[in-house]
Amino acid sequence: MNPITTIRRSLGTAAVVGALALTVGAGDAQAATGTVGPHSTARASCGTVEVRASAPTIKAVNRTTSVDQQWVVAQPVLYKWNGTTWAKLSTYSAIIGLATDTASPTVWYDFVTRSQTNSSVMALMTTKGYYKLAYNYFWYTGNTVTGSDSLWATHTSPIGAVQPYCTR
Repeated sequence: MNPITTIRRSLGTAAVVGALALTVGAGDAQAATGTVGPHSTARASCGTVEVRASAPTIKAVNRTTSVDQQWVVAQPVLYKWNGTTWAKLSTYSAIIGLATDTASPTVWYDFVTRSQTNSSVMALMTTKGYYKLAYNYFWYTGNTVTGSDSLWATHTSPIGAVQPYCTR
């Protein structure tokens, strides 16, 4: 059986529940849970009505002296400032790929459909306001989620200047 199918069938519900739990805490700077590999924030480019981002760096856990492989998942989530806090606006399709402890996946698959997909996301800023993009990260050992984290993306203006959020 295809390993992506096995992971999806075995832990589809767990990943969704985990993603929801992480999504709620994305702005709280909570520490990673479980065992995670090297990862970093994605770069999000702010447009006039959209936020664009490519998959973040996410590598396998280094468990041995050999090159280790591990299935990893990245899921973008768009937030909007509601005057008090960053509120979740939209959750986008999670992508899954096979990483090594030295490199992020080079091929990504849609977590639900298992079809090969592009690793980038375009999130629409539907109304005037302030927006931020976060990524939920998951690491699998076999068919078990063994680590997770959630980080804000690094946002940049159309000319590349780093900024705390996007504005429409």
